[in-house]
Amino acid sequence: MTLNRPPIEGGFDWLFFQCNNVQLEDEGLHDILLNTLYSHTVTCTKLERAICLITRSISVSQGRPSLMAALLSLLSAVLEGVSSRLSKEDLRQLQVGTVVGSAVIHELCVSDGLANGVHEELQKLAEASFSSTDAEDQMLVPPISSQWAEGMKAWLESGYFEGLKYTRPWVELVDTEELSFSVNVIEGNPEPRSSPVCAILEDILAAMQPTITGSHGRIKAFGLKTFGFAISAP
Repeated sequence: MTLNRPPIEGGFDWLFFQCNNVQLEDEGLHDILLNTLYSHTVTCTKLERAICLITRSISVSQGRPSLMAALLSLLSAVLEGVSSRLSKEDLRQLQVGTVVGSAVIHELCVSDGLANGVHEELQKLAEASFSSTDAEDQMLVPPISSQWAEGMKAWLESGYFEGLKYTRPWVELVDTEELSFSVNVIEGNPEPRSSPVCAILEDILAAMQPTITGSHGRIKAFGLKTFGFAISAP
């Protein structure tokens, strides 16, 4: 089936249902879907229905990582588009329903062993959904971020560093005190730091930067040696 640009009045739902799996992986088709979604007045109900369609398709895309990644990309684009179109209250409602309250997305957010493409798009979804500088966002994500904080610390202690990449989308949303535990583990390991450890350390320090610059006492508490390494590392 060849999919031509539909009349806008056909609506996002109509167009989405016309797409097969191959077409849903097409970025050009994503542009048409987004244009259709945002061409008329945007309401929470309309967006929730569109997000529900995408999420349901994600739930049945197991075994097709390229399709799952494409659908996550589309979901991120929808959430990025609503930020300037909805009130903060309505936007928060969508965030809760889409990421925190969705069993499908929540399961992906706390899963390791995802295909690289899926993991990359999940990271973009986290960035599109939450901000580390928003106090309310920080209150929404502990069910996800706390799990990754524990996983990060456990992987650092066990030496299973390959798992660290799965924590990276959530590091900036992890509580500073929890991040400090991982810093202490890194600092306490005398062995040369591997590439995954250096990468996660860089993420941790970036996330802790407001605290670091805001209080010199905190730097001392977290360990000058580790911070000195991070500054000098290539």
